[in-house]
Amino acid sequence: MHPPIAVFEDFIKGVVAETPATAINYLNAALTRQPSFDRARIAMWDVYADEGDHQHALAAVTPVPDGSPWAAYVDACLATCEKTGQESIHDNEGVVGTLVGGPRLI
Repeated sequence: MHPPIAVFEDFIKGVVAETPATAINYLNAALTRQPSFDRARIAMWDVYADEGDHQHALAAVTPVPDGSPWAAYVDACLATCEKTGQESIHDNEGVVGTLVGGPRLI
């Protein structure tokens, strides 16, 4: 299911934002409008992880439910990060995409 235009606009603005703070603000706005938009949660995880804020990164994706199309992606990222000692999805995106046959992050 596709998000409403306003939610998608906030998501895109967050993904292309020039600063982490701006990205987080837009991604939070998208999630405020549609809390079930898991793709925004994954983008937020990447922003926080790139900043070294792994506690907030994990908190961003914790609400992704098992039934979400992104659940396997999140689980594979967590498993890969744990195995390799890497803390960012961004570091693992090619490996995880191959593991779960899922999309690359960005």
